[in-house]
Amino acid sequence: MLERTDRLFLALAAGSGLAAAAFAYVYLQVKRPEPPRFVEITVAARDLKSNHRVTSDDLTTLRVPADATQLVANAYPAGDRDSLIGLQVGLPVPKAMPLLPGHFLKLQSLTLADDKVMMSIPLSGPASVSPLVAPGHHVDILVSIPKKQDQHTAKAPSPDPASPADYMRLLADRLGAPSTDAVQTITVLQDVRVVSVDDQIARSTTELLGISTDADDHDRAASITIEVSPADGTRLLDASARFRFPVTLFVRPESENSRPASTSR
Repeated sequence: MLERTDRLFLALAAGSGLAAAAFAYVYLQVKRPEPPRFVEITVAARDLKSNHRVTSDDLTTLRVPADATQLVANAYPAGDRDSLIGLQVGLPVPKAMPLLPGHFLKLQSLTLADDKVMMSIPLSGPASVSPLVAPGHHVDILVSIPKKQDQHTAKAPSPDPASPADYMRLLADRLGAPSTDAVQTITVLQDVRVVSVDDQIARSTTELLGISTDADDHDRAASITIEVSPADGTRLLDASARFRFPVTLFVRPESENSRPASTSR
């Protein structure tokens, strides 16, 4: 028979073994990596074009890892899906893209001051506008017009084909391109708020980000809608000879795009 001391020793050993097993179990639970956490977000159910008003069929939800990308962190959760119906898309959104606040036009970009009107203007081409221009930005509008010829100015000497500068002038004349000496660029309006942007200009923003869409390709158009006073609109029409002269935009820095009103100088 076991003596009392032996039984006590065996009991202590058994207790120590159970404690060690419990400690090992807790340790392994702590060290075991947690399973990834998933969230459900709202994404585009199909390609959405610029200026499109969102319907229920345009939206779907997707379950993704919570820490997948910053896009997921900033995306609208699935519970906000219905609140997006009726909003207007400011930039093209490809299918399955997480929907972000920046994809939609802000309410203030669709409202006008009491003394303002909306005016659509054609631009001279893609090079005349920053690819990042968007509704709400403020721009300066420049027009390139022919220089007035001074009747008292002495007649310029005949161009010398051996001179590089004269050769380029001759070449421009042959091609029908205006010489830089015959054109001047003037600033007609400053700090004008952009209300709407042509789809093809806005789409270049997603192209810069490397995001491709299935949207139909067409000839690249270039037009924007701006907020101006009637007097400023008339001034721009007169300066550009009803847009027969090239119109160019200077996009103001982001820090200046919060100015509430447009002015002309």
